[in-house]
Amino acid sequence: MGSNSGWKCGLLIFFLLSVFVNDSFAQYLTKKEKAGKWGLFDGKKKVVDFTYDEIDTNSLLFNGYFLVRKGDQYGVLNEEGLLLVPCEYDTVKHSGKDRFIVAVKDKYGLYLPQTGEAPELIYEDIQYLNPEGNGVVKLDGNWVNLENGEVSADQERVVFTTPEKFGRFPGCEDLGLPYKETKKCAEKKMLEHIYRNIKYPKTAVENGVEGMIVISFLISPEGKITAPKVVRTIGGGCDEAGLEVLNSMPDWIPAEHDGEKVWMQFNLPIRFKLQDGNGKKKKRKN
Repeated sequence: MGSNSGWKCGLLIFFLLSVFVNDSFAQYLTKKEKAGKWGLFDGKKKVVDFTYDEIDTNSLLFNGYFLVRKGDQYGVLNEEGLLLVPCEYDTVKHSGKDRFIVAVKDKYGLYLPQTGEAPELIYEDIQYLNPEGNGVVKLDGNWVNLENGEVSADQERVVFTTPEKFGRFPGCEDLGLPYKETKKCAEKKMLEHIYRNIKYPKTAVENGVEGMIVISFLISPEGKITAPKVVRTIGGGCDEAGLEVLNSMPDWIPAEHDGEKVWMQFNLPIRFKLQDGNGKKKKRKN
């Protein structure tokens, strides 16, 4: 087998925390104001009349949708300016493609624009919920698993995807930083651990295997990493290399929600990329 001298292996680690942003969307509508009301324009063409008290065109949580307000009530427009959710709700949160969590007077439900029907507002809060009625919701003061719209018999693990405080790599807790700065510090510590410990598999190097793997795992209320699973694979031993470095991590600081330590799901993408000695991408031999 030939030597790999003269080539180096680059590893790019990307951090995703539950919410994946669709970078293919190019928002082309701009908002304009007239007499205290806002509308949307495509260049000089008016797409949405001056009817809203506020139009949020910057919220990453809405991933291309527009959060709009009339008085104290909120709704949603799509990227073409069409109304998806009427301005009838105190709270609107994006929960997936054409799926929104809405609330009135602290009662929550799932709004599906394709049905055009007002949802039942029966939950005290919603962590996530799909159209089939599966998810995590708050009822009678407790967070519970739902299955087909009913409280599941299995409540051993109520897993959060977007808790108030995310689970994180240790090493920054004693620095006296605010939560957001502590979270950034923990992300840096985790990446440093990965860079120090991960190895580009020899088989992958020899066969020119590149790409991104994604490992999904749970963080327990005690900070233990459990149930790791490669949900995106590229082969060549890269999956095993990613799992090995994950298993080498110390216990994490657990996630918190409503003041309690909770289970959390975490997705960690790791991109493997071959580079030559000058930092240029290595050309695969035929």
